Amino acid sequence: MMPSRTAELNSTLQRAKAAREAGHWQSAIALYSAANEVDGARYDIKHNLALSLIAANQTSDGLLYLSHALALKPDLWPSHVLKAKVMRGSGLIEEADDVLTHVLKHDPRNGHALLAAADLDMNEFGDAVGARERVVPLLSDPAFKGEAEMTTLMSKLYDRDESDEELSYMLMDFAKRELSMPGFKFSAEALVGVTNRTGRKRVGLLSPMFCASPVYFLTISTFRELAKSFDLIILNRGSKEDWGTQAFRDIATEWHNVQNIDAETLANAIKKQSLDVLFDLGGWSDPIGLKALSVKPAKKMFKWVGGQSATTGLTTFDGFITDHVQSPEGAERLHSEPLVRLDGSYVGYERPEYLPARTAQKSGAVCVIGNPAKISRVFLQEVKKRNRTLSFIDRRYSLKRTWKRIQLNITQNVRFIATVSHKDYLNSVSKFSKIIDTFPYSGGLTAIEALGIGCQLEILEGQIFSSRHALSHRENLEFLLTKKIGAGPKFQHFI
Repeated sequence: MMPSRTAELNSTLQRAKAAREAGHWQSAIALYSAANEVDGARYDIKHNLALSLIAANQTSDGLLYLSHALALKPDLWPSHVLKAKVMRGSGLIEEADDVLTHVLKHDPRNGHALLAAADLDMNEFGDAVGARERVVPLLSDPAFKGEAEMTTLMSKLYDRDESDEELSYMLMDFAKRELSMPGFKFSAEALVGVTNRTGRKRVGLLSPMFCASPVYFLTISTFRELAKSFDLIILNRGSKEDWGTQAFRDIATEWHNVQNIDAETLANAIKKQSLDVLFDLGGWSDPIGLKALSVKPAKKMFKWVGGQSATTGLTTFDGFITDHVQSPEGAERLHSEPLVRLDGSYVGYERPEYLPARTAQKSGAVCVIGNPAKISRVFLQEVKKRNRTLSFIDRRYSLKRTWKRIQLNITQNVRFIATVSHKDYLNSVSKFSKIIDTFPYSGGLTAIEALGIGCQLEILEGQIFSSRHALSHRENLEFLLTKKIGAGPKFQHFI
């Protein structure tokens, strides 16, 4: 290649890298495409083009360029790991696991592959203990220590030997060390803020779960009410689009996609919106989001729903929204945030049209619902005491590894019901009269749904926030099911 063309290519790649790191995906795609036209034999260009396409939700084109990169360099492990992540996002769980197994067979200490495989272990195959055991080698690797510790702590929310209080302090310590940005300064552009204010206060919502998720079902009624008086600025950290997403779009004054960017860039993006208040609806499901919030990019900030399993460990929040059952007297010691206790339930509930009607004609059998990761060692010991058949209901029981772990660790007969949709799941649950709630991670939305269709709920009580979801929902069931705006009027004084 001529020196002038080499210099031009290097300049293009530098600009492409800058666009990618800033999250300007369309610019990055255009620049990497131009570089690929100049030199189509470079696997690194194809990998970064694929990465940018996938970040922009152009997954089919991204997978095509990943294939091209791997054809040029079959041992390009970052491309394999990226391919596995795309497969997982497309619901091809076992295929993604096969790809990661291939990577780890050839490169057993590959940090990216170990973290991705641990994510599958915990969130698809329901093996929290296995997830943290997988990342043990990374705890001594400076490049991956923080993410490995994060995986370990999240696994302990589901299955732990520590007390609730000990785990809370561990989360606070982690946040202080890993979710802070010492020396960070907002950019001049971010400090200028917006100039197109309408005269109404600007309320920001930050989450990767603006879709048919607990964030939708437990908050949408409140935000619909707030949208009548305030401008809702939605900062979307997710990629899923469904009818729940559209419901949030319908009430948004502004919608900003802020996915796939680092914490510093995200903090500036939030600051630029000149928010009067921000509700974080991501929590521990979005650690980059939490890190961005450690510098308080909004005037006031509250933690509510969405990854609200325990304290964030941050001291920048003005409140952690809860209620008197969820957080009884003395719970302050488990939180770095001030507790804001609402009267009644701390959430609302948007009943789906397909919620089955209550019926007295239910099976006398007992079932267990919710994320299989919540089937902990202590919970399995508890249900072993019941000498009767148990049914386990969740979409993830279509995966052999998910149900096999439970089957191998339980003595009585078990039945696994793999559902294919939320409606199918609710119809399956409605046939049972009694549910044993998981422990130490309690049922949240799943508990409301089960109670709402007339199931009895046996609850094991804990102290930490995620150990008390079902207690609050059972106590406040009438509030939740009467279509009241969950906590709506109470939110006015926050803003």
